[in-house]
Parts: sequence; C-alpha cells; structure tokens
Amino acid sequence: MKKEQIVYDDFAKVEMRLGVIEEVQDFPRARNPSYKVCVSFGALGKRWSSAQITNYPKEDLIGRKVICVVNMPPRNIAGFQSEILIMGVPNDKGETILLQPCDDAVLGSEVFRQGQALSSSLSSPASGCHQAVPAKRSCFSGTRS
Repeated sequence: MKKEQIVYDDFAKVEMRLGVIEEVQDFPRARNPSYKVCVSFGALGKRWSSAQITNYPKEDLIGRKVICVVNMPPRNIAGFQSEILIMGVPNDKGETILLQPCDDAVLGSEVFRQGQALSSSLSSPASGCHQAVPAKRSCFSGTRS
C-alpha cells in the first residue's frame, strides 16, 4: 500500500452513500475531460459532481448506480461547485471504472463498516435534477456496463 496507515476513527469520518445518476452535462471548461453529473440519493436529495468519466457515453450513465463520498466540502472546479466525489478505480488503460452495487439496495443507503451504518441524512442536498431511478443492485463491482 502506498498511503500512510490510518486509524478506524479516521475512516469512520468518511460518509459514502449509494446514489443514481440522473443527469449528465458536458463540461467544456474543465481542464481534464469531464462531465457535470447530478446524483440522486432518493429521499436524501440530489448533489452535483464534476467527474472525469468521459470514457462512458453520457446516455450510458443515466440510471447507473454509484457510490459517492458525500461529506466533503464543495470544491470549485472551473467555476462549478462539485459537491460529492463519485468513486471509481482505474482500468488497464487508465480510464475510470465506476464502483457500483451488484444487488438490490436502497438509494441513499450508507456504505457501512462491519455491519453498522452511521447517519441517515445528508446535509444541504442540491436540487434541480430529474426524477430518481429506483435502485436495484449491493455488492460492489468495478464494471463498465
């Protein structure tokens, strides 16, 4: 492993939740090829992210379930407020492959550690995306389709 070892309390501060991508927009002002992505967390609301996932066609992203870090402060990316971090891993070409569940799970559910989820609400959810797509999948996979 390459990073400094952390204690459990450090990891417990990270709030990751299951969302579904509802809207994808081109982001020509971004330094690296990116999309503006709106993710719904069901009853917990919606948030926007700048995501370097242009290896996926926009239409293939709509309805895709993703895992997101939701408790980081917004980050200004080329004049756009990115509110969440969509999780992914690189493939052998260096492209981002999104982490997603493979079984049914509830939108907004927190990714938990050792059988225990922490809180059940997001603070200050964004708005302005379209209708949510129901969740349908919960073991993680790094698949592109």
